[in-house]
Amino acid sequence: MGTLTISADAWLAERLHEHGFGKVTERIVRGWREYGLLPGLVRRGLGRGKGFAFDWPLGAEEQARELATILYREQARPNLGMAALSLFVRGFEVRESTLRRAFEAFIQASVRWTGSDAEAAAAKAMRSLRRQGQLRRAKLRTGRRGREAEEALRGALTAIFAAVLGTPIEAREVYEGARVAGLPRLLDDPSLEPPPDVLGRLSLPAFLVALRRSSLADMRRARELALGVETVAETRAGGLGIVSPDKGPARDQLRAVLVLVALCLMPATRKGP
Repeated sequence: MGTLTISADAWLAERLHEHGFGKVTERIVRGWREYGLLPGLVRRGLGRGKGFAFDWPLGAEEQARELATILYREQARPNLGMAALSLFVRGFEVRESTLRRAFEAFIQASVRWTGSDAEAAAAKAMRSLRRQGQLRRAKLRTGRRGREAEEALRGALTAIFAAVLGTPIEAREVYEGARVAGLPRLLDDPSLEPPPDVLGRLSLPAFLVALRRSSLADMRRARELALGVETVAETRAGGLGIVSPDKGPARDQLRAVLVLVALCLMPATRKGP
């Protein structure tokens, strides 16, 4: 008779305890695995007539540590959907159905958060950056100082929200906003379609349509284009390309938006009609 699956979950829970995650139980690990946040177990034979056992594949322990860090040390309230996005944009693999649901929930939440006023959304984003202690770093990306930097950042955010909402705005302002947000490499990538009509294509509803028509391979390619990373090994080796390599829910949300932008601009390799 083979070793029960639960024993592998118990082993991983014990490993997480050694790294300071005492709240993680065998049942929690099993829930993460069944939800699609951890890789599936690998069946291993024990020899002729001795049955089999289930083991974790290579890299599972590292992914579990990252997941525990996200849920218990970075998020104010544990959220499995946002944890799925965080894992994916950091280079880990997540089950396709789980990832798709997480992106859809993120888009719907963004619709509610953004509202219909680009300037109001930009002001809200500025307040959020200030609360999270990231405003100074964001202003540095404008290349200006003092009040000029704050106004430049506010203008950049307004332009981005305007584009997402489909508000008429000069392309020059959108591209300046994109530059501050770290988008030029993505928009200029030769493998993407030319972006003259970018205003009509980058909207929250367009993100949802692109996501629903995309395969997991599309989402991985969009991650590579947007973040300069294919796997967690590349993330560890070289950071996330155009995005600052520091971690946290706010940074992961920006990375998720960049992936959706890439998904909208990618040449279609879509599944279904």
